[in-house]
Amino acid sequence: MTVQHNISAFNANRQLNIVQKTGSKSAEKLSSGYRINRAADDAAGLSISEKMRKQIRGLTKAGENVEDGISLCQVADGAMAEMHDMTNRMNELCVQAANGTNSADDRAYIQMEIDSIVEEFGRIINTTKFNEVYIFKGDEDFRASAGSEIEYASSSGGIGGVDGITAYPGNKLTDRVTFGPDWIENSPNALSTGEYLNCAWIDFTDFTANTKSEFISKLQGEGFDWSCCSCGSHASIRFVSGLSANAEESAGGISHESVSFSNNDALVKIDLNSIWDKYQNGSSSLGEVICESLIDVISYVKDSASNPIGCFNTSCAYKQGTGKLYIIYNNQFYYPDGGDSTFSTIPRNDAGVLEYEYKPVRPQIGQITTQQLAIHAGSDADGTNKVIMKMPTFTNKNLKINSVSVLTEDLATNSIDVLTDIMQLLSANRSRIGAYQNRLEHTSLNLDNIVENTTDSESKIRDTDMADEMVRYSNNSILTQVGQSMLSQANSSKQNILSLLSA
Repeated sequence: MTVQHNISAFNANRQLNIVQKTGSKSAEKLSSGYRINRAADDAAGLSISEKMRKQIRGLTKAGENVEDGISLCQVADGAMAEMHDMTNRMNELCVQAANGTNSADDRAYIQMEIDSIVEEFGRIINTTKFNEVYIFKGDEDFRASAGSEIEYASSSGGIGGVDGITAYPGNKLTDRVTFGPDWIENSPNALSTGEYLNCAWIDFTDFTANTKSEFISKLQGEGFDWSCCSCGSHASIRFVSGLSANAEESAGGISHESVSFSNNDALVKIDLNSIWDKYQNGSSSLGEVICESLIDVISYVKDSASNPIGCFNTSCAYKQGTGKLYIIYNNQFYYPDGGDSTFSTIPRNDAGVLEYEYKPVRPQIGQITTQQLAIHAGSDADGTNKVIMKMPTFTNKNLKINSVSVLTEDLATNSIDVLTDIMQLLSANRSRIGAYQNRLEHTSLNLDNIVENTTDSESKIRDTDMADEMVRYSNNSILTQVGQSMLSQANSSKQNILSLLSA
């Protein structure tokens, strides 16, 4: 028996400390709900759990991003629904105004409502935004001044807009060309070799047609107009298919009909059928045959004073073997700047009025640009986690809404086609936005599913099994009480030595 060292007490105390540490860990797990509270609890499990937590939290935020994207689509769809409704209303008004029973005042009142709708159309485009991000606003400001952009046929259109035909781009005869002996012209003053200023031109060189019906469909109703440098009298050429009983034939056999208005003003209608027949029976190109036919008819038609059409100071010419017709102002000594001479790729009508004064060209909707919005729908940085949405940007330049006008019957009729184009454009872009919304809703459901199942996996690694841990905690509590009792017994065993000493 010894008194220096109480080995049994040491052993009981060591075991008690072990049990108390284990019980402390169990209490920590029970109170926190986590099986892993520090890396030492499960180093590998902690690493896996933290990776899962990163994914879960990233996907949760991605789900919020997707919901924002859905909300943006809903805002865009709501705005475009109003655009659709306003377009339908404008179309309704254009149909009403296109009726011949309306007076000018009636159309003016209808135009007032259209102008108001156009202003609201522009306001919606300029102000619709989500979280301070503009959805439709393009780079160009939307000018809500209805009717300010109505386009009319001009020298850049008309016959110059026919496939394969180019024409002088201006309206004043100012071009120059060098002539030679192989040129054919209609003026009584034969062209001499030299340079002529103040010319306009129409180039038929690349114009082609495989059949008579194609030839007629391309040129019927087209033509051109020019005026004299000094007196201002004008002449127009229009290609038609079929003539009235007043038709004549030129020396070259080209059927035509002349309509006089006043003084030397005239419109000459040329039958396309006779030009095609001449082309089929000859060996020249179609462009050269057209030029030859025009010179032939222009030379043949005279006014009451036997002056050629278009007055004495203006003539037409082309170089043999080519299909480029020149309209020439001859009196350059008195009018070196062209004087009153003009040129238009639009012919006059039977009333002597240039077509562009009342015939609008249907405005074509321009290229609709898009702005790209990327919805980040994942927890990683790679591009597959981006849902790209291309939102249309509208401007008055590309949408042509400002061209809607009903001030005349022709404008109202033309505006119906413009609104049809706008309606198709809105429908296409609205459908695309609806498809984006449906896609994002599927994306949201998929994210919810991934978050749920990943959270379940992470829970099995990180969370405490409360029932199992409670069993261990209860066991440790009992062992702690037993250890305390054994330590007390070990300490009291040394009392027996005192009894021995006292005896």
